[in-house]
Amino acid sequence: MARHLKTILLLAEGNTVAETAREVDFATRWVEELLSRYNERGPSALGDQRRTNGAQPRLLTPELLERLRRRLVDPPEDGGTWTS
Repeated sequence: MARHLKTILLLAEGNTVAETAREVDFATRWVEELLSRYNERGPSALGDQRRTNGAQPRLLTPELLERLRRRLVDPPEDGGTWTS
């Protein structure tokens, strides 16, 4: 989030999108996206928005994840070792 805030600060100080992108090491398109988000929604639009991006639900339910954890803790049925 700090780099996002710095991006907005640099733009507010009059730096161009290209100058700002170089300074914070972001692509110019991402700087434009951050500026657009900030102008639309303010500071709450900055930072990691992945939790609110409408992503698909998890493929593994909590129950399946727990079964997998238990399975990986126990040795393989053939008595060998786990390999990838």
